[in-house]
Amino acid sequence: MKTIVLFLFIFVAIACKASTVVYVCNNGTTNKYHLKPNCRGLSRCHFKVVKMTLEKAKASQKTLCRHELPKQQKQQAPSKKKHKT
Repeated sequence: MKTIVLFLFIFVAIACKASTVVYVCNNGTTNKYHLKPNCRGLSRCHFKVVKMTLEKAKASQKTLCRHELPKQQKQQAPSKKKHKT
């Protein structure tokens, strides 16, 4: 009886494993994923926005959108703004 309960517990734990859903612009060339469907980075997407798991996005070598980086990482990220000389 204990083994059946243990087996059921393990089965339920594996089945209920939540995977993180991310959003990607399906234009064929994107290399970013977004945690929120209304992310500012997706506002320029003129193609269908598709859902996928975080694992699949990372396996496709996609990286997190810079608008969704934590504050300390945003400060360390190099700026792409051009400076007038």
